[in-house]
Amino acid sequence: MNEIKRLRSIINHSVEQILFLKDHRYVTKEVKGAIEEFEKEFLGNYRKLREDIYSASSIHEQSIKENSLKVFEIKKILENFFQLINYDLYNVSRLESIVDLTKAFISGERKDLSEKTNRVADDLSLFAQIRKMFSQIRLLDSAGKERVRVNFSNNNTIIVSRNELQDKSGRYYFREAMLLKPGEVYVSPLDLNKENGKIEIPFKPVIRYALPVYIDEEIGGIVVFNILIDTETILNAPWGEEVMDYDNDIMVNQNGFYLHHPDRSKTWGFMDGLGRSAENIKNDFSGDVDKILSDSDEAIRFSPVNSVIYSPFFYHPEDKKKFWVIIQPVKNLLYPLSAEAWVEKSTKAINTAIAISNAANKKAHNDIEKMATSSKNRLMMSAFLLLIAVTIFSLFLLF
Repeated sequence: MNEIKRLRSIINHSVEQILFLKDHRYVTKEVKGAIEEFEKEFLGNYRKLREDIYSASSIHEQSIKENSLKVFEIKKILENFFQLINYDLYNVSRLESIVDLTKAFISGERKDLSEKTNRVADDLSLFAQIRKMFSQIRLLDSAGKERVRVNFSNNNTIIVSRNELQDKSGRYYFREAMLLKPGEVYVSPLDLNKENGKIEIPFKPVIRYALPVYIDEEIGGIVVFNILIDTETILNAPWGEEVMDYDNDIMVNQNGFYLHHPDRSKTWGFMDGLGRSAENIKNDFSGDVDKILSDSDEAIRFSPVNSVIYSPFFYHPEDKKKFWVIIQPVKNLLYPLSAEAWVEKSTKAINTAIAISNAANKKAHNDIEKMATSSKNRLMMSAFLLLIAVTIFSLFLLF
């Protein structure tokens, strides 16, 4: 948009200079006639075309602003959402029932262990019912075994029976959480939930928060939150039902794999067993893909190459390597002429410029032959006219 304004300003200035020279005392009748023909043919088309281009550019600029605002709103909603999760995680880890049970894990005390476990299960069940955002809340022991798990689905909480509890010692989020210092939180990448080693069907995109419960500088257990992430709800949240085209939006992880895409078969390309490893923004976008996937800052930017608004969201503020990129497509700038019509109008306009150039060259040649003193001024004026005409059409064709 700024480039179009700059070129328009240069063209306007050049046109004004040609029209000024039309009535200059050194201009011959032939040059003057060529300028008048230029004025009729070029300016008649150009003035109307200039307004049409400006109108199209303004609509495009407004679309960029609206999509930038949507990306900003999405990021604010996500930020508030994950701040609340952090707050909840710390509070749950400090529940008296959880502290008592993890102390028992460390000491090996089995007295009242079943009662203490039931208290934790009841507390987590009540908490899940109140919050309604956690698909699972778990307490693992330091060996990675589930001691309590509460599932939340369809507005109901289910305390999983002991014989259905699983060993999670091989899962990455457990291993990462065991390395944390007191007060540190592990946040997993967004991926598809697995039960008993298999991806759940239908897909359940989840992100996991894990916090070790320290008892006297020793890890007694780990509280794990599974948060079901509905990408369609996130992307549409700022606008509600008023916006019907949110399904065209895209969200990718830091490696360029799709977390949300209008074509659902392109999502989750990083998950083993789905056969979608080629589905990546790096294979679909061009030009500035590396810049789109940059983790340098949280700015909202426009990619003219791919016609999208994009911005990273760091879902773990303490780890700048973990982020998603929210991408909002912008409608392409539609100019008011087809390529064929543009060539036709440009050709006619260029012919009038050539006529000016020919007339100016003829006058300059005559002046050189006469070698009159005044010919130097006339020659400079002719060359100036030619330069302006060439400048106009070089810029005009850039549109």
